[in-house]
Amino acid sequence: MTLEQAADVTKITIRHIEALEENKFDLLPNKAYAKGFLKLYAKCLDISPDEVVLRYETLSLPPVSAHKEEPFPDLSKKKRVGFNLRLSGLAVFIIIAAIVIILAAVFSAG
Repeated sequence: MTLEQAADVTKITIRHIEALEENKFDLLPNKAYAKGFLKLYAKCLDISPDEVVLRYETLSLPPVSAHKEEPFPDLSKKKRVGFNLRLSGLAVFIIIAAIVIILAAVFSAG
């Protein structure tokens, strides 16, 4: 089967099929597309799609030593801007309400 025939059957561009053939997965849009293209191309070539995807996932995983566990970020140290703005808005509302009540009391008494 030629690349043109495979492209016609799978509706994958020749450029992307060449990337699959050469294991140049960085030339594909993203991992989801890579897996989908691999499944379609494997079916077209009468190869097990599951086995091909499994091999791809094995290739695309970084070595175990490259996995660095990073602790969860300490959110207690971050400023909570949205929370502070809500408190500020509430304080302004309370002050304005107090002024309105005082003015109403002064004008109704006099």
